[in-house]
Amino acid sequence: PIIPNSLGRDVGFRFGDYVESQAEVSVTSPISLSMNISFTFRTRYTRGLLFYSGNNGMTYARDSTNGEFIAAWLNKGRLQFAFDCGSGKAEIESMGRLNDDRWHRVDIIREKNNGTLYIDNILEGSIIPPGTKDSLNTDGIFHFGNIPSTEEFLSQRRRQLHHFKHQKGNHHLQFIGCLSAIQIANQDVIFQTNKNNGISKCHENEESGIFIHDEKPIILEQSFHLGQKFNLSLHFKSRVKSGLLLAVTSQSNGDNDQDDNANEPAFFVVYLDKGNVVVTIQNNIEELHVVHSPIVFDNELCDGQWHFLDVIKDYSFVRLQVDDKPVVEETSLNELDLNTNGPLFIGRVPENLLPSIVQDVPPYVGCMTNLKLITSEQHAQPLHSLPDVDHACPTN
Repeated sequence: PIIPNSLGRDVGFRFGDYVESQAEVSVTSPISLSMNISFTFRTRYTRGLLFYSGNNGMTYARDSTNGEFIAAWLNKGRLQFAFDCGSGKAEIESMGRLNDDRWHRVDIIREKNNGTLYIDNILEGSIIPPGTKDSLNTDGIFHFGNIPSTEEFLSQRRRQLHHFKHQKGNHHLQFIGCLSAIQIANQDVIFQTNKNNGISKCHENEESGIFIHDEKPIILEQSFHLGQKFNLSLHFKSRVKSGLLLAVTSQSNGDNDQDDNANEPAFFVVYLDKGNVVVTIQNNIEELHVVHSPIVFDNELCDGQWHFLDVIKDYSFVRLQVDDKPVVEETSLNELDLNTNGPLFIGRVPENLLPSIVQDVPPYVGCMTNLKLITSEQHAQPLHSLPDVDHACPTN
């Protein structure tokens, strides 16, 4: 079906639907000398905090253990596990990348100052931090998916967090994906799912990505200026042969109070047309179309598989590549300057905001992920930052 009735049974907890999607659990069992934690996870993204537990830098100030922590996170697709008993950090990295949107099981066992990591029941290795201290004193609170963004929390734990928190803000710490079968000290961990903590249920018939199927337009940016040079890339899995993937216009939605330059029409539209991928660029001087056509079947891009497209606009030329197929390029006689200032739409555009040649393109129905639109001035925000959309791509 174009829109499935059900995503199947619950299989875990999904993080990343909302900003600062996170969960906390307090562990009352004694874990200072030994502990084990296990879970399974699935993600398509290369970064994200899986779990962290530390202390606030004051609780154990007398014996200078405010650097103590234990954590696991993803960096460049690989899982990194580290802990510090107060006399130095030990860290281990998985041998392979795990951001393949498949389920992976993680088992971490710590006995005093010896930590062992298993992934998918295979030993990745063991680590021993420097020093002789073998007890780990945290506040017993385990944070999953992200950490609190309050200045008090961050300032008190700065010494611990700098090991895996590379940039200001929590953007690169946000785990986007599913966690399941979580156990700490052999006790099952269950989270509440609500918008307050940004967690929802993960289902058996879903994968990473947003599912676009509503009649209501999705606005990724309220105002986006493309200019003369930009690059667009995204993955899509379409359920229709024709549909509008993305558009940027020179007109604001229902806003007539615009600057003088906005009177010059400018459009950038990427859409599916009977199985073809079409890129249309238009300003007040010229109109340019770049088309990728299927080689064999017209349903080549509506086959239930993920497809990749990449568009490069550099002054007078536009290049389009779909998957690993040959690049299609069109060149203009002029340096096409797209003086857009309207919204960046995903899936469909309100009536009368597009040129007549693409006015009849139907709304897109399908999934999308990994969208990047980069200019010299702006980077479009990630799709997973969108509120009130379906952050689960159905596989049925």
